[in-house]
Amino acid sequence: MDEALETPTIDDEMEQRLERWLVKFNNNLQFIFYVAEVDHGYLVGWCRGGQAIESHKIVDHETYDCEIHNIFLCKQYQHRGIGYELWKIVWNDILVSFQPKNFIVWSVDKQQTHQFYSSLGGVPKEKRKFDEECTLTAFVWHDLRFLSVNMVWNNIGDSIDVTQVSKSIVDDLNLVSERFIIYLPLIFLIFGFIGFIGNIFTYLQAELRSNTCCIYSLCGSIIDIMNLSLNSFPMYLAAKYKIYIPWYTSRITCKLDVFLLVFLPHLSIHFSVMAIIDRFACTCKLTSPVRRLNQLKMVPWIITIIIISSCLASIYSPILYYLVNKYSCISTEPQLNSILYITLSGVMQPVIMLIFVLLTYQNVHQCHRRVTIREVINNGQFFFFVFSLTNNCCYINNVKSFYLSLLTSHLFRKTLIKGLIEILPRHLRSQYQVSQIQPSMATITRIRPRDISKR
Repeated sequence: MDEALETPTIDDEMEQRLERWLVKFNNNLQFIFYVAEVDHGYLVGWCRGGQAIESHKIVDHETYDCEIHNIFLCKQYQHRGIGYELWKIVWNDILVSFQPKNFIVWSVDKQQTHQFYSSLGGVPKEKRKFDEECTLTAFVWHDLRFLSVNMVWNNIGDSIDVTQVSKSIVDDLNLVSERFIIYLPLIFLIFGFIGFIGNIFTYLQAELRSNTCCIYSLCGSIIDIMNLSLNSFPMYLAAKYKIYIPWYTSRITCKLDVFLLVFLPHLSIHFSVMAIIDRFACTCKLTSPVRRLNQLKMVPWIITIIIISSCLASIYSPILYYLVNKYSCISTEPQLNSILYITLSGVMQPVIMLIFVLLTYQNVHQCHRRVTIREVINNGQFFFFVFSLTNNCCYINNVKSFYLSLLTSHLFRKTLIKGLIEILPRHLRSQYQVSQIQPSMATITRIRPRDISKR
């Protein structure tokens, strides 16, 4: 405490200070207090927060509900992530106990302290002189939901083991990551939109528009861009420009937001699974009933079944979440929610993919033993299993399809290039076609030894 206040404690003041703090500690509703200690109970820091003090709560004609009253850490233990852990624990406890609409911190006038609050999403609002020697800067938070999502809830005790906290280099890397991650949703949307246009253009070409696998891939691409637009891009707008979609104005919109957050990614992967199953059906025998899946008349029914099954697999999310003070949706059963999500999205879909990829590989391997002239006719039958590379790296999954198809599928590249040539002006189109004919004529010319002997 003396190091924090930069003044030694007088013995006479110690008793008065203890009496004053004991009254505060006995009133659990007044504030939240956490300490950080090392082995043998040596105190190295603390953080206190709660309802905003009357003289602190009004800034720029706006009233703030709660604040972090003070946070301190001994110098030799700074830059190790301990301050961040203290802040995170107190912040989450305040959200649960007081359910504030906004948040404020009055910071001492030090550059290092200002950088710390800025890295946590705080916005400097006002400088105020409380006495002749004390000038503080107000940092405010309005989007408590955004920060609470990035701060993962940790059910740990009142003390922190310093030996297990990351070192300064890790803390610096975390700061760089936070500043970079803000722009990831925008990057994903740009590349996702380019891929969406490429998929639409390619899959609607005459060669592929009647291919059932391409129809499912096209549907998955549409869901991908919807997911990026509704779930990913709003995070960039909130972090960069403080623009928020009003999902948390009512209980219904809150549950709808959570449902879309689970439903759209699940539906996208479900279409990828169906594309793999469709390729498996292509490799089955002509007499197999599974071949019926490749019929165009089956596509509307299968798409309907996919949508309904994804709805049923995602319906648990709005049931387990509820609105808290119009700033966040919180799960009533976090463990059950995690188990259902991991099982339905993280385990079941990849396992189904893997099973049908292996079955398809087995069928293709057997087909190599009975190759006939049919191989020339069905040159697009052995489509590369692009979607088997699906991973659960969040929104990267919604960006990958076009680029992986472009890299791995010869049929996809051929159709895309042909479609691009079609939209060129006529004089350029004819020149390109002539340049393509010349090498192909050379490749079919072969001189045999007996021709040379005749000469």
